[in-house]
Amino acid sequence: MKIFKFEVDEAFAKKHNELLRDSGRLRLSGLIMGLLLVLAGIATYMFIETEWRITVGLGLGLFGIMCAIVGVLAARKVGTAQELYNRYPLAPAVVVEVNERDMVLMALVNTNVDPNLPPRWAAALRTVTSIPGVTTRTVGTKVPVAAVSGQVNSNEREHW
Repeated sequence: MKIFKFEVDEAFAKKHNELLRDSGRLRLSGLIMGLLLVLAGIATYMFIETEWRITVGLGLGLFGIMCAIVGVLAARKVGTAQELYNRYPLAPAVVVEVNERDMVLMALVNTNVDPNLPPRWAAALRTVTSIPGVTTRTVGTKVPVAAVSGQVNSNEREHW
């Protein structure tokens, strides 16, 4: 399957792309959780009078540092908007459900891990909050999406 390449407006994509916004939220939550755990470790060490205060305080602090590192690295793994659209093919999608605050998209995607194999089609669902350019949120509205990869099952490594 051929991947269509085009130049991406990074600022627009950061504002409207759900995957990029999710990765930003992941980074922020990792940093906040890390900070809270480090502060809990310091508070445990300073204010709890027990023989376990060093162990518990150090454990909380190290776990907090690990949470912050994982949040930053996991968010960085997604990459920039240009890398995202260069890596994954565009796919047709349609709005299948409209809720008060979000919509559910159903996209036709190729489930093959190897893009050179003949396509094996499937429907994939994704909840989105808004779509730029879609003024009337109605079921059946057609939109293009980037078909990002999913998880590979350990029993069947050839398909997402």
